[in-house]
Amino acid sequence: MIKGNITELKVLFYLAILWSITSCASTKADQQPMLRHIVSLQFKEEVSEEQQARAIQIFWDLKDKIPEIKKFEGGANLRNDGRKDTFSHCFILTFESEAARDIYLPHPEHVKVVEANQPLLSDLLVVDIWGGK
Repeated sequence: MIKGNITELKVLFYLAILWSITSCASTKADQQPMLRHIVSLQFKEEVSEEQQARAIQIFWDLKDKIPEIKKFEGGANLRNDGRKDTFSHCFILTFESEAARDIYLPHPEHVKVVEANQPLLSDLLVVDIWGGK
């Protein structure tokens, strides 16, 4: 009976080691630097809320049309202190590499969004950084 328990403990021990090795490996993969494409924008004063919502939606829909986008997040600026030099919205698109971002930039779906939304904007700031260590 004791021998059977020891064998079961060995199996559990080896399973625990295997689990810890694989979970460490996935943690390292999750920590690989990812390229963050940050888009901050300000709509013109005359652009209605409906126009803004449509512009944001077609931008947001890119995540389902361009597979190189690994993550898409963002929304309206929550800061409301009356400053005129801030942006109304900010979005962060995550890519695995500069090459993936370079596929996204001239992608026909992205170009359509830029052409549709650019006339609605009074200001735009785009910054690319490495993040996710």
